[in-house]
Amino acid sequence: MKHLLKLTILPTLLILSTLTYSQMGSRRGQHQQGQGQGQQANQPIEAKMNIKNIAGVNTLDEEEIIKKLKIAKKDRPVVIAAIDRYNNKMREIRIFNFDTFNEAEKYLKKKKEEAMQSRDPYVMKEAKIRLDEILAPVKEKVKEQRRLLTAFFKKNLSEKQFEKWVKYQKKLHSKNKSTTNSTNNNNTQHKKRKNSF
Repeated sequence: MKHLLKLTILPTLLILSTLTYSQMGSRRGQHQQGQGQGQQANQPIEAKMNIKNIAGVNTLDEEEIIKKLKIAKKDRPVVIAAIDRYNNKMREIRIFNFDTFNEAEKYLKKKKEEAMQSRDPYVMKEAKIRLDEILAPVKEKVKEQRRLLTAFFKKNLSEKQFEKWVKYQKKLHSKNKSTTNSTNNNNTQHKKRKNSF
């Protein structure tokens, strides 16, 4: 009889301990998965929060443009000169707006630290809106240079090459625009939610 009890109790204890352990493991996995999702939600904004990208003061790669637009050898000097002018203007904008960039960098660093401590994704979304305001004058200068380069290409490239330029330029700058738009949309929704209480 004792032998029969041992045979019944021992497997029951083993099954119970296995079930308990597996439930703890699944809870731990769910907790870690939840943390991972929170980090992924913040990651796109964090990754794109770069002052030069937000302001759009990035230089162009002339070799890449010549390749993408399929510029003939005889036309290359003119295109290269135009791209060099644009790149020099971007460098000038960076130099002449040093104080603005410095202010934006300090503000971004402060907000990143605040976001890490509070774990609130809206901190970085609101920071992006404020950075857009700080960098607005710089962004306007960049847009003007882009307009000038596009006007030059329209005049000096074939219709097909110009179409490729427009597509290339949109692709190049869409990252910054999509970040701004999604941030603004999310922030508007957040404000609506706040006001609804």
